[in-house]
Amino acid sequence: MNEFYQDLNQSLFYKWIQSHQKTYQSHHIDFYTDDAERTIHFNTDAYLGTLYFWQDDVIEESIIDKENQRHVFYLHFQIVHFAQAQFLFNEFINYLLSGKHQMKYILLCCSSGLSTYLFATKLQEIAERYHLPYYFEAMSIHRLKDKALHHDLIVLAPQVSYLEPYVKKNIDANIPITTFKSSIFATGDYLEAFNHISSILTESVS
Repeated sequence: MNEFYQDLNQSLFYKWIQSHQKTYQSHHIDFYTDDAERTIHFNTDAYLGTLYFWQDDVIEESIIDKENQRHVFYLHFQIVHFAQAQFLFNEFINYLLSGKHQMKYILLCCSSGLSTYLFATKLQEIAERYHLPYYFEAMSIHRLKDKALHHDLIVLAPQVSYLEPYVKKNIDANIPITTFKSSIFATGDYLEAFNHISSILTESVS
């Protein structure tokens, strides 16, 4: 039964990717599939990206820099559930759209900085494991106005979400500010944390 659902997951994922062809084209990504080889190819001015669909529900994501023919993004994973596969695919697409790779610097804030430090540490471990272009730091929210900020996003812990107007007033930089839901922060839902961060960063450049 488990093998049946695994095969179903991969087939649905393959078709889900194909169903968004117009979206890729709107972002100037050339898209084509090779059903015989079970591969999907994504072509941009800077990169050539390929998804390989292997047995046992395994997906391989590869991006090659056309300028030097080197791999700049590589991820090999087994589908655990559909949301996980979607998230990792979206990171693959975001990398393709970034032109040349650009690291995003994310600052997490709570009252003391301790709880967000632990959360940021775990997010950084995951980012490094999956070659995601994020660098995480943590800081007390009360130190923000005295600190030079060079970040792409500030994320507040839910317990200090009421201070968001204070943050917007006391930082000079034009940095997007968002808050983690309690369901993300209190349960350690790191997948949803990455989904939230990715969506906010995408909105900020659209």
